[in-house]
Amino acid sequence: MDIVADKDELEDEETNIHVKNAKKHRKDAKAGEQLFFDITPDSLELSRIAAQAAGQTIKQQLKGIERERFYEKFQNKE
Repeated sequence: MDIVADKDELEDEETNIHVKNAKKHRKDAKAGEQLFFDITPDSLELSRIAAQAAGQTIKQQLKGIERERFYEKFQNKE
C-alpha cells in the first residue's frame, strides 16, 4: 500500500509515492489516496536450509521471551 503525496518531499519514502509516479500505475490517482500493489514474487522458492534457519530464529526469540517472563515472575521472591 502506498499513499499518494502531492508534496516534493515525502514524509515516508517506504509508504508514500509522488502523484506523477502514481499516475504511471493508475491514471486517475489523486493526492491522499491509497494505492495497493501486488508485491508477491512470481516464484517463491525457499530452500530447506532457509526454512530451517527461519524456524530456528523464531524458536530462539520465543525462548528469550519465555526466559524474560520467567525472570520477571520470580525476581521479587528472593
